[in-house]
Amino acid sequence: MSTRARRRNQSRILKPKRNCWKIEPSNRVGVLIDASHYYRALYETLLLAEEQVLILGWDTDSRVKLLQDDPNCPPFGEFLSQLLKQKPTLKIHILSWDYAFIYAFEREALPKFKFEMIGDSRLEFILDNNHPLGASQHQKIVVIDDQIAFSGGLDITGRRWDTREHKGVDDRRIDPGGSTYAPFHDVQVAVTGDAAKSLGDIARERWRIATGLMLGSPSSQNSIWSDVADVNFENVAVGISRTLPVYQGRRPVYEVERLFQDMIAESRHCIYIENQYFTSDEIAKCLAKRLEEPDGPDVVLVLPCDNSGWLEENTMGILRARALRRLSQADRFNRLRVLHPIVPQLPEDKYLQVHSKVMIIDDSIVRVGSANLSQRSMGFDSECDITIAADENDFRPEVIATIRQMRATLLGEHLDVSPDLIEKTLTETNSLSKTVDRLRGRERTLVDLDWRIPEWVDRMLPETELIDPPRPYRPWKIIRKWMSAHG
Repeated sequence: MSTRARRRNQSRILKPKRNCWKIEPSNRVGVLIDASHYYRALYETLLLAEEQVLILGWDTDSRVKLLQDDPNCPPFGEFLSQLLKQKPTLKIHILSWDYAFIYAFEREALPKFKFEMIGDSRLEFILDNNHPLGASQHQKIVVIDDQIAFSGGLDITGRRWDTREHKGVDDRRIDPGGSTYAPFHDVQVAVTGDAAKSLGDIARERWRIATGLMLGSPSSQNSIWSDVADVNFENVAVGISRTLPVYQGRRPVYEVERLFQDMIAESRHCIYIENQYFTSDEIAKCLAKRLEEPDGPDVVLVLPCDNSGWLEENTMGILRARALRRLSQADRFNRLRVLHPIVPQLPEDKYLQVHSKVMIIDDSIVRVGSANLSQRSMGFDSECDITIAADENDFRPEVIATIRQMRATLLGEHLDVSPDLIEKTLTETNSLSKTVDRLRGRERTLVDLDWRIPEWVDRMLPETELIDPPRPYRPWKIIRKWMSAHG
C-alpha cells in the first residue's frame, strides 16, 4: 500500500461535534502576520462592502487608524462614517465585550457613545455582557457580506499595530492616546466561501444572544479579496472550532480544548506554538505526556517574556511557571524549547509582546485563533479558532508545502533569517528544536524564557481555578474556594 493510501485510511483530525463545529470549503485562505498586514487587508476589503459588516471583538476603538503609516488614513470611526455615506445599502454591526473595570484604563472611554456620535442609524454598536460572571467575549471576527471573514488574535483596538520588522523604535507605533508602545506580534486569517458565511452565522448568533434580535444574512455576491497576505492556501477545507460557556440554559461548547488535545496526540515530529499565555493544566498534561515518550515530538513554545502589567505577572505569570515546570520535568529527552523573542534597541524593561494564538503540528495541521492556552479559553470565555488539516485536503502536496511555509515564515521572523534557511536547516537537522538552536544568536532572535519563580512566590497564589477558571461557577463557590485557600 502506498504512503498516500495509508494516510487516507488514517482517522481524520477534524471531527464535527467533537473538536469542531463545521468543516467548510474556502476558495482562498490568507495568513496575515502582524497587524499592519491585517489592518491593510481589512481596510481594502471594507471599501468593497455593499450590504453587511459584522465586527466581533474583545475591544473595538473608534480612534484606531487601520493604516498607521498613512497620514491621510482617518480614524476607524470616521472611516466607517465615510463608508456609510458612500454606500446607501450598507449596514455595520459592532459587538464588543462589556469589559471588567480592571481594563478601563486600557480601553476607549464610552465607546458606545463614540460610535453613536457618527450619527447614522445604519451603524449599531453594542457592549455584550451576556456571559457568565467574570467571563469575556473573546472572539475576534470581522465578516463582510458573508464573502470574506477575518478571524484570529487581533482586535481593532489600540497598541496592536506593528510591522513584521518589530523595530525597537518605531515612530508609527503610537496608541490613540499619543503614547508609544512596545513591539506587538499577532496573526489573523482571512477565509472566503462557505467558511466566511459560517463565521457570519457565528457573528449573527452572538448578536442575537446579546440583543435578542436576529440579523438577516446578506444577499450580496460580490467577490472580495486582498492580496496582502503573507501565506495563501487555495481551495481548502477549513475547520471552525469554538468555546462557548454554559450560561442561562445554553449548552457549553468545548471544541477548542478537544482540538488542542487531539492535535497534540496526533503529532509525530514537532509541535510549534505561539501564544500569549500558557496556564492550562490540561494542555500542559497533554504536552508533558508526549515529551516523556522516547520517540515523541519536539515542542517549541514561543511566549512573551512577561505578562502585561503587574497584576498579570503576579497571577498568570505564576500559573505559567507551574505549567512550564511540569513540561520541564517531563522533558527527559531534551526536545522542549521555551523561548521568547527579543529585538534590538528596546529598553531593558520592554519586550516584544507575543499575542498570537498559533499551533502547527508536523507538516499537517495549522491552527490560528483567539484561544489562549489558558484555562479560561477552554470553557469560560467565548473563542473561535480556524484550522487547516492536510488530511481534510487529501494530503495535497501544495497544502503540506504551505503549512511548512507558514511555520518557516513565523520562525524566520523571530530568528531574523529567511524562510528558506529555516527549511534548509530543518532538512539537515530533522529536528525543529535543533533547527532553532542552530539559528539563534543574532541581535534579533529567540532566547530561553526564564520562567522559574521562587517557591515562596508560588505558595502565595491560591489554586489555579481561582485565577484562571476553566468553567463558570457560582459566586458563593468562588468565596468558599478563596476562604479555603487562605485557611
